[in-house]
Amino acid sequence: MSLSKEERLDNIRLALNLLLEALGNQYYRTPLFNREADVFDKIFSTTWQELIDKCYLRSTANGYFLELTASGWRECLRLSGKLQDDTFKRYLGRISQVLKDRVKGRHHAQFVRPEEVATEVGIPLGLVLNVIDSDLLMYEFNRVTAKWASHEGGAIEVPTNFGLELI
Repeated sequence: MSLSKEERLDNIRLALNLLLEALGNQYYRTPLFNREADVFDKIFSTTWQELIDKCYLRSTANGYFLELTASGWRECLRLSGKLQDDTFKRYLGRISQVLKDRVKGRHHAQFVRPEEVATEVGIPLGLVLNVIDSDLLMYEFNRVTAKWASHEGGAIEVPTNFGLELI
């Protein structure tokens, strides 16, 4: 018998919450999740495929290990309620402020190391990496965001219009 749409959606929510919990404050591209791990034993095999089809996860060659994608991390945050969490919102505000301060009064983009941002804000490096890599500020708040600098060896490039509402 096939699962109902509601059962499938509930299992997707469960899977994404478990992935976010397992991830903690790590960079979402770092861990490979073993779909056979005990922590995921309530996740249907069809759910894993649906998460891959939605581009929330990428599968490794053997198919047993999975990696979160930027859209997957954002969806984990959304479904878990993390985006409404006051502490998390403060962290995002502080990240934004630190980056905005870098370009205040400047006429050119500025570059900053993610480690510097994490230290200034007082948060784990993984969270800074995730916010920048996933374009969270753009997707969730419709704001111009910072990007990885292609020529600065892992630095964040902060454009002069950082934080402005997208039009």
